[in-house]
Amino acid sequence: MALRCQTDEPGAFEDLIAVMERPLLYYAASLTGDQDTWVRASVVLFICGATELSKHFINRSRAEVLKEVKQVQLQVLELQALLKRDESR
Repeated sequence: MALRCQTDEPGAFEDLIAVMERPLLYYAASLTGDQDTWVRASVVLFICGATELSKHFINRSRAEVLKEVKQVQLQVLELQALLKRDESR
């Protein structure tokens, strides 16, 4: 499921939350014993997970943009080389 989230498959994140919600709540409840405390702990964990997932998507998008910029830079360099070669003839 995490791989589906990484590939931006529609509904993957919702499926991941649906599958992980109950075990996470059970685990938090077994640690604290107090319902109010485990609900708060679960919210914090979900926020942390969403933050990490967002960071992943931002970094992946950043890498894609950098690749495109490098491709454009290479094309500009090739065009400059062609212009210099034509001017020298």
